[in-house]
Amino acid sequence: MRFRTLWDPVAAARAHVRSLGPSTATAQVALQELTLPVMVSTMGVMKSRHPLSLARVVPALMTLVLLFVSPTAFAEEPAKAVVIDPEIERLIIATESCSVFHPKRCEALKSLIARGDSLVEPLFALLRRSEGKRRSACVRALAYVGNETVGAELIALIKDRSEDVQIAALDALSRLKPPGAVEALAQAAGSEQVNLKITAVVGLGRTRSPGAVEPLLTALEHFHPKVKSASARALGQVGDARATDPLCVMLADPVHRTPVRLAVVEALGLLGDTRAVPMLLLTLGDASDKVRLETIQALGKLKDPRAVAALSLLLREPKLALTVARALMVMGHSQARPALIRAIRTPDLGRDAIEACFTALGSLGSKSTVSALTPYLSSEDLEIARWAASALGRIAHRDAAESLLDAMRRDDPALRDMAAWALQQISGKKLGQDPEVWKKWVYSDEGR
Repeated sequence: MRFRTLWDPVAAARAHVRSLGPSTATAQVALQELTLPVMVSTMGVMKSRHPLSLARVVPALMTLVLLFVSPTAFAEEPAKAVVIDPEIERLIIATESCSVFHPKRCEALKSLIARGDSLVEPLFALLRRSEGKRRSACVRALAYVGNETVGAELIALIKDRSEDVQIAALDALSRLKPPGAVEALAQAAGSEQVNLKITAVVGLGRTRSPGAVEPLLTALEHFHPKVKSASARALGQVGDARATDPLCVMLADPVHRTPVRLAVVEALGLLGDTRAVPMLLLTLGDASDKVRLETIQALGKLKDPRAVAALSLLLREPKLALTVARALMVMGHSQARPALIRAIRTPDLGRDAIEACFTALGSLGSKSTVSALTPYLSSEDLEIARWAASALGRIAHRDAAESLLDAMRRDDPALRDMAAWALQQISGKKLGQDPEVWKKWVYSDEGR
């Protein structure tokens, strides 16, 4: 019965060597990996002297002998040779010089992807006969044209002799998501090689699988800052609330560097768990402006009203005002209205921040907001007048109609267009850009 724990050595040799390539050196790698378990199991069987087990030992030992004599005997199943288009090989070689392996940044890869799934067999054939970075380029290309079946064949490559191929295979598994991908990535996340660990962690986040949470939490405790950062962001991608408390604990520890803290804050924003709000409010006082800006964005995503007061105070700081205004706009809480109205009267905040405040006021919408915005339609600063008209159009309240009609009579085509659009939003009518036509509607019973 012990021998049942031993896999079929012929099948194992074929599968492993096929992934490595049909060369003597790679077959010897498979041989080394198979010899020890076969011999250990054989010794156990010989002690038991069970007839059936002895009958199964003989083929196993013969397999090892044949591998010693002819290392490539089991490298591949007999199959029809695949003819590789020279253009495919040329494009694969060209991808090796791409600084970023992505179709938007690599024309050679884009051309390969255009060939579709017909590229799969030639790429596997090229993978088996190539060496070095060309093999990893083949695997990376398969990630873009393959499917779950292709991904399942690539799982064996996470144990490849080349680290480049291992990394490419891990990336491919996270994109193709074949059965067993999460388990393979979790195993690789325990590697001592930092590059492999980071690639596996990023891949686990890409799968968005609940099964990725535990290995990611383990990786979060790794000493290397890049591993910590990648693990935090991956947990944010998975979106499982189990990560909230460990991430908050990490954020509370001042020993962590700025890149790690940035990743943790970003992850807490992605998780959407409002339990993180108290910790994020404390982080608004972080020594790094980058961390503070990321925290403001995270609080905006969480949309918790507890953050409005703190963000309203930060709206007074010019270096933070733009991000705060955008966060308050996303949150959409009316409590932010007084701070936003005060901000549009503060020129020191900068033009972009003031425009964002007008946009945020437009997203809030109320009668009191209309009365605060209409005076700006007559501003000498025509750009501010356009921002006010745009905000009033989003509010779409009838109390702004007369002021918008007056704005249409000003000598600025862009302002006239914006005021006409705002009146269209209020009335639900398309009456063009003639102020006299709009005047009839504004002063009609319907427009009042």
